[in-house]
Amino acid sequence: CNVIVFFAIKLNPLLVRSFVKSNVLISRGQYHRLLTSTFTHTDLIHIGMNLYSLYNVGPYFENKFGKFRYILIYIMSGILANLGTYMLDLTPLAIGASGSIFGLTGGLAMFYYRNRYVIKDESKSGLQYIKNVILINLIHAFGSSNIDQNGHIGGFIAGAMLSYLFGPRLVRRNDRYGYDRIMDKPIINYRKIFNQVQAKYSNE
Repeated sequence: CNVIVFFAIKLNPLLVRSFVKSNVLISRGQYHRLLTSTFTHTDLIHIGMNLYSLYNVGPYFENKFGKFRYILIYIMSGILANLGTYMLDLTPLAIGASGSIFGLTGGLAMFYYRNRYVIKDESKSGLQYIKNVILINLIHAFGSSNIDQNGHIGGFIAGAMLSYLFGPRLVRRNDRYGYDRIMDKPIINYRKIFNQVQAKYSNE
């Protein structure tokens, strides 16, 4: 979506006006901007950096969370990051996928922290990786005045919260054959909710 929207804007630059996150216009009921702005980039450096970050974090996140939770947390982190900066009246104008990408980073941080007693060594190295990512982004942020740190922080917090609710909560259990297994027991059973919604609409 990021690439498609980028080329669409290159063909029709006026689309930016419809997609950008604008606190003033959101207050007038244009809530679609909370989502559309997360896919909006106006120059190659901006989209290139975000795609590179997504390339590094995305596949690793999907491997741990699965495709459905990956898409859910990616999209919702961006929306919640924008909603937070809107409600707090921060960053009047914003575009870019940074909030969503930081949501994945926050989601991974929560995954490693909450499961630190189950996957001890992997958790330790994973949390160190997250610390390094945050440090690099902080250093980069101090060198640029155009980065929306409020969106980054909001995305990170949103991703961590969503990961806590929907993300993998690993527990050790004995299966029916007596073997020790690591099982995923999320707080909110997203599979059950998804199946119920799917069944409801398939019957209509």
